[in-house]
Amino acid sequence: MADPLFRFRLRCLLWTDDARFNAEALRFLIEACPKLFNSIHISAPQYFIDELKKNAPFVAVQLHDGAPNLTKLLVDHQRPLSRVVKDTDKYLTKLQAAGLDTSYVHLIEDNIKSLSRLREAAHRKHVICCAIDYEKDVSGRRAYLSPAIFKFAQKLRLPVIFTKHDIDPQGCAQIWTSPPVMVSDPIQSAIDFQTFYNSIPGKKANLSIKRFVPRLSR
Repeated sequence: MADPLFRFRLRCLLWTDDARFNAEALRFLIEACPKLFNSIHISAPQYFIDELKKNAPFVAVQLHDGAPNLTKLLVDHQRPLSRVVKDTDKYLTKLQAAGLDTSYVHLIEDNIKSLSRLREAAHRKHVICCAIDYEKDVSGRRAYLSPAIFKFAQKLRLPVIFTKHDIDPQGCAQIWTSPPVMVSDPIQSAIDFQTFYNSIPGKKANLSIKRFVPRLSR
């Protein structure tokens, strides 16, 4: 990454803005060489590390924004987590290729039973990880934030922690987090998450809050 020619060639491949270049570069590089991910240093606020040590369930909310840094941080701290994904086999294969100990990772298929299975995971004191942006627009970017996970947290009385991560020029990952909050209004919590996300340096989000309604094929 210190080589200007390498960065130029990578920028030609990624076609991303400056705010996301390092994060997209890491994602690109670990897809090409998954074992590289094990050498990435990930830091987070001490109060978030303390939450991991409590062995109590909570919901960690994020956006789709690059490499699975939050997953790696949780695994490195030997904290079981659950995450809803579209293709569990493909996602698990990627984590294994990157050298992560997937015995701490519980993947749930994205379907009508997802929330009930997340409820079971919360009862097992897992960290519930959820990227809440969805549905790409004509430019290929995700356009909406779903408040569903906040409603889920409200019903189960689970604290929610907002997260955002980025990569510095040295290739180190920084995860920013909010203090744990309890949900009283799922829509407002989604708004608050976006406000938190945009208060952190780097990429900004300009997403609409919208309940996800799956399209049924004809």
